[in-house]
Amino acid sequence: RIMAMGTQLKRIVVKPTDVMRLFFILLSIELILLITWTAVEPLKYEKHLKNCTKDEFGRKVCSYYGACHPPLHLASTTYTVFESLALASTVIPVLLSCYHAYHSRSISTEYNESFYIAIAVFLLLQSFFFLVFIITNGYETPTRRLYMTMFEVVLLDLAILGPMFIPKMIALRKE
Repeated sequence: RIMAMGTQLKRIVVKPTDVMRLFFILLSIELILLITWTAVEPLKYEKHLKNCTKDEFGRKVCSYYGACHPPLHLASTTYTVFESLALASTVIPVLLSCYHAYHSRSISTEYNESFYIAIAVFLLLQSFFFLVFIITNGYETPTRRLYMTMFEVVLLDLAILGPMFIPKMIALRKE
């Protein structure tokens, strides 16, 4: 709508409802997908043996850890379909954001936010490719899973918040 009005040289006001409508549509799609996935193929709790030792009285002492995992038949079509839909419902909005950020990169604002939004969206897209590598290689043990998940969150936060706020803070310090 904004791009179409720009060709007619008409001023347009973007209201919060314009943005929230798309947000609630995407949120509803994600919720429906995840609830359906959980109902159709729920996670199973598995207890794993960590190690076994003997105490000072010669008794066997074993330590275990438990975690919820997808069923062992990961190659099932249900799991593949839902995983593909979850990936598509995340990547498609990012690709659309990249498209719109590219077309709106030259819109001038007070702190040139459109340029930094474009950088943030493209960093987010790049981080998805990096996260696929992390997810496929880093989930053998619970400790590694914890660290990899924390790294994913930090990477995504820096990709989004860094280009948005660091240039503003630099510009405010110069003023």
